[in-house]
Amino acid sequence: MPEQTVVGWDSSLPAGEAAEWALSRASGRGGELLLVRVIDDSTVTDDYFVSDQFIHQATIELEGEVLKLRAQNPGLSIDCRVVRGDPVTELGRFSAPSTLVVVGTHQRTVNRFRYAWSLGARLAGSAEGPVAVIPSGATNESSGVVVGIDGNRAGDVAARFAAAEAETRGEVLHVVHAWSEPSLWNDSLAPTDEFLASLSAEHQSILDQAVAQVARDHPRLAVRAHLVHEPAQWALASLSRSASLLVVGHVRRRGWSAILLGSVSHALILNIQTPTVVLVSELAG
Repeated sequence: MPEQTVVGWDSSLPAGEAAEWALSRASGRGGELLLVRVIDDSTVTDDYFVSDQFIHQATIELEGEVLKLRAQNPGLSIDCRVVRGDPVTELGRFSAPSTLVVVGTHQRTVNRFRYAWSLGARLAGSAEGPVAVIPSGATNESSGVVVGIDGNRAGDVAARFAAAEAETRGEVLHVVHAWSEPSLWNDSLAPTDEFLASLSAEHQSILDQAVAQVARDHPRLAVRAHLVHEPAQWALASLSRSASLLVVGHVRRRGWSAILLGSVSHALILNIQTPTVVLVSELAG
């Protein structure tokens, strides 16, 4: 489990809710909580210049917020830092396998191009460790941790994190494997019932293996398996709607694509309804 939690802070409502989520999660676990305010010159002023006075004032405001949080959470180590630059780049500097970076966002139910380069999506695509994206309006009344697995390294990483998270929370873990038949079919080559049954059996085996591994590592954890015959983003969005957390994996590739999320995790972040953690697996060619 991450030993440090870094929260992207800008005094907005989504940032405040992200901090609340991080504090609630950190309660009883120990570790350190760090609020990071990134001053982006290009959005603060028209002339792309931020004065020392502006930085000083932002630091005073953030330190005041930390003092309040320390008083409300006496058992936690809470600190802050103000830096200048691009938010994705600067928050990414704190990213590591043992660090959970948390950012807030407005809850979205429509996939629009203007959301495609949201902070959460960009950060999760380039991070070195887990990134949590917290939608505004998320409640503490939901229960259950949902994880998507697909039989590859990214799914394994996500399943391990989700299982540990569910066990710590005392909640049920829902392991989801979604599948669809190949799309390049025409009327003369429509898949037969036997072919679909064979595919379903193969995907059931992938799910069974993932659940068995979780059971070996966490024998006391309540686990529910879900084999779903539909696109993964639809299945995960539907099953996580009433969950407290959704966990998905991401294989980061080299070159330009290293800043991009996979299609499933990207779609989920763009239409986020549930606190979502994206975990990166090892680099792929």
